Amino acid sequence: MADPPATPCPLCGESVPAGATQCANCGALIPKPTPRTEPAPGQRAECPECGEAVPTGLAECPACGHRFAAKAAPPAPAREQAHLLEELEWAIAGEVAKPPPPLLPEIPPEVLKEKKALLNMIARIPGVGRAAAESVAEFFQNVEQIAMTEGDEVRALPGMTAAEADRILQAVQRLVAEREARRPAPAAPAAGPRAEPRRETRREPGFLRSPPVVVARDLAAVATVAALPVAVAASFANVAGHEWGELFLFGVLFGLAAALTVPALRAARGPGRRMDRIASLAWTAGLLLLTILAALPLLSVSPGAVGPVLGFLGGIIAFGAALFMTVRRVLRYAAEAHLLRADEAHAKRDFAAAIASYDRAIALSRLSGWGASAAWTGKGATLVAAGRFAEAVELLDRALAASPENEVAWINKGTALSRLGRMNEALRCYNAAIKANAAYEVAWNNKGNALARLGKHDLALQCYGRALELDPAFRTAWVNKGFVLTRLGRFREAAECANEAIRLTTGVAAT
Repeated sequence: MADPPATPCPLCGESVPAGATQCANCGALIPKPTPRTEPAPGQRAECPECGEAVPTGLAECPACGHRFAAKAAPPAPAREQAHLLEELEWAIAGEVAKPPPPLLPEIPPEVLKEKKALLNMIARIPGVGRAAAESVAEFFQNVEQIAMTEGDEVRALPGMTAAEADRILQAVQRLVAEREARRPAPAAPAAGPRAEPRRETRREPGFLRSPPVVVARDLAAVATVAALPVAVAASFANVAGHEWGELFLFGVLFGLAAALTVPALRAARGPGRRMDRIASLAWTAGLLLLTILAALPLLSVSPGAVGPVLGFLGGIIAFGAALFMTVRRVLRYAAEAHLLRADEAHAKRDFAAAIASYDRAIALSRLSGWGASAAWTGKGATLVAAGRFAEAVELLDRALAASPENEVAWINKGTALSRLGRMNEALRCYNAAIKANAAYEVAWNNKGNALARLGKHDLALQCYGRALELDPAFRTAWVNKGFVLTRLGRFREAAECANEAIRLTTGVAAT
């Protein structure tokens, strides 16, 4: 007796012996055959070729072999439905089923190797969960990329808690420090070493530094404060030749005042220009009056009884105005000294000392009459670094009210707003910084960061490109461009950006 015929597997089409319940090739379950029943008399159709009555459903007539027209196939399921049905069939087949062929990844093997090593390293950090480790490995390529960030990118990853982010950043810093300690000193390139420029969102305090002509005028005012008491003392002591000495002294001081006042008023900038103008004109007028009074006796002209009164009035005006300008100059130097001290504390991340120094600089700047925009800007940047973003925005608004063209204040305000999640407002701040100074590469870089967080990756890449056009050695822009390229799946380009950033960090080409 012949063996019953084999049936095809409904999943892979391989022949399955009759009676088998599972395909040996793919593991799919084989449904049991249902016994064939003779159709009812009413379920017969007539063959159009020979007229024989045949059961419905047959492919050809048993009498003449005529093939009946095939029924229209049911519509194919949608793509999503077909995908779900395929997954359901694999699940029904059980664990013994042959797995589907592996997909060829678009990520280069060397990148996958680095990401796997990064995942294993992060997963071994105590207190860091598997989800956080996988999120880091998906976004970053290696430890060096994490070390180049300020930590915000790590904290913003999905599934990441603040405690886990802090542990990861601390572990990365220790690992990088150990690698740097073991790394031999790189040889200088043939063209000479090129140090990486400082790339901070603050600048060295130079807002209070005056043009040279203003400094020269203030020094002449200091000389007036020192010389007038000596001239008065010589006059009262009736020192021989004091008349000629007074004429020479007052004439020289008046010449300096007349030559420096107008250029200094034109070069001076700041909210204190009105008082500065009044003091400069009073100083010049007082010295002019003293010079005329000193010349009259030598010309045999007697000023009469009003001479001493006019001399006293001219001396008071000249001395008072010069003393006013001298005190303001001293206060400005003191304010700038506190600004420098605050910047040093900020660089050491001693934020409490930096804020205290900025507060003293603010008080001194107000007394000097030149405003506290510089100190407000510096304190705002320190508050941003300390995580006190709402306070920073308030201070930076005051700085911008006094100096709307201060691109550094716009940058720091944008940074604070971005940390508060107000990305659209931050983007407007970066645009204002670019409007104030279109060649400020930090503004273009930060604008790219804001666009990237808003999901506008193509525009962000254009901003990073503009920043790198302005300064090809801008390491932070290379890092940020690499992050965006990684999110877009352009891993080879991202790896090139990482290599460039590492080269700028170490001074040699990355291997």
